[in-house]
Amino acid sequence: MNHKIKVVFHIDKDEDEILRLSLNNIKNFIDESLLENYLYEIALVANYKAPLLFLKSSINEDKLRFIKELNERGVKIYICERSMKALNIRKEDLIEYCKTTPSGVFKIAELEKEGFAYIKP
Repeated sequence: MNHKIKVVFHIDKDEDEILRLSLNNIKNFIDESLLENYLYEIALVANYKAPLLFLKSSINEDKLRFIKELNERGVKIYICERSMKALNIRKEDLIEYCKTTPSGVFKIAELEKEGFAYIKP
């Protein structure tokens, strides 16, 4: 019998190191879940300044490839629309693997209500 573990990773700073740490944490979480025979559901929520990390114009190819691989493994990335508005970011400015959500903090609360554990790298 497979158990399911659900996690939401939260980033709010536009620091490259935070994104790299978060992506590595997610990959390690997936690898460990598979070793332990767990199903997983993973979301990453970016708000405040973190949406700047997901711009087509500024993301490097290595990170884009890493995000694509995680997306193919079922990881969902949610970008806060309120933060996007404050940062003058349009949906079309974001890389293709992102979804938007009206409020990042509300999305986190929704996910926690659905049983997601909260992790802030």
